[in-house]
Amino acid sequence: MHDDDDNHGQSPAAWVSVAVMVLAAAVACYAAVFGPTTMLWGGIVVFLAGGVMWYFLERFGLGAAGSGHER
Repeated sequence: MHDDDDNHGQSPAAWVSVAVMVLAAAVACYAAVFGPTTMLWGGIVVFLAGGVMWYFLERFGLGAAGSGHER
């Protein structure tokens, strides 16, 4: 069934945060195999910052319930 009110992940906060986290995970994975340890830890820190970013973007009104995104 299709629910018109289902906005799972359809917000700028979700898209930006996930994009940052995916890029950070790619950097961390690359660094785990080829790069220096500082690059690995940098990727991990940026990955965690993506989750914090999502929290604040939600609070600033860019989440699914906010007015920053209309479907």
